[in-house]
Amino acid sequence: MFCDCVFTWILFSPVGANNYSPFVYGMDKKSYTSITVQEQITIFSPQAGFPVWGKEDVMSKQLVSLVACVVVVLSSCDDSVTKKSNPCINDPCVNGACIVTGESSIRCECEVGFTGWLCDTCAEGYEPDGNGGCEPIVVDPCDPNPCVNGECVVTGETSIQCECDTGYDGLLCDACAEGYEPDGNGACVPIIVNPCNPNPCANGNCVVDGEAFVCDCDEGYTGDLCADCAPGFVQLNNGTCVVDACQNQTCAGHGTCSVDLDTGVAACACDAG
Repeated sequence: MFCDCVFTWILFSPVGANNYSPFVYGMDKKSYTSITVQEQITIFSPQAGFPVWGKEDVMSKQLVSLVACVVVVLSSCDDSVTKKSNPCINDPCVNGACIVTGESSIRCECEVGFTGWLCDTCAEGYEPDGNGGCEPIVVDPCDPNPCVNGECVVTGETSIQCECDTGYDGLLCDACAEGYEPDGNGACVPIIVNPCNPNPCANGNCVVDGEAFVCDCDEGYTGDLCADCAPGFVQLNNGTCVVDACQNQTCAGHGTCSVDLDTGVAACACDAG
């Protein structure tokens, strides 16, 4: 029979200078069974290789209480406290329940967050909490920041929103916003609007003046956009301005000069007579 690892009190009362009269007390500490000195020596002698724990009784220095957990065959072992050894008696599962699966084998059923043969490590998705336990790993969807050019804002357990920097757009702020263009180095810069492209001047050259423009008109043209004929010029039917051929023509004082708007040639219509 195997004595289980339970507190069995052994009371030794002195009967002589070198002899003891031992009694095996039951778990109720009232019933007892007498054993011989030789049996006591065989069971509890440190030379026999068995663990013995003892302390001096606080009531009398003449009495010694020994608490022993001994695995040994005893002819006088009380059947009420003997049974097969329990491999879970020392509770080897650090964070879980010990389940006996055989005469000397066990299995640990780990608590949530723990794993390992003895439930002594953090399970996947958990990390040490600094106090000997394991806590769920908090997943930050903004770490690392998925927003290429902007700030990541958590909007749900696994959802985010990117607040883009100026000049950027898109779900991940990875595109140029309206009014911006790539600078060739991975950044977006304001599009410089050229007021002279296309040329707004109908008959002249466009000159950029800050964010505005000024038209430098060709000869014969005038106006903000060089769309009118300058003084001394007439506009033909095709829209061009030519020198007014009648401006120095008097028709000898006996007629009226007019310009053919198809050709630009002047002709006098003479007065009667």
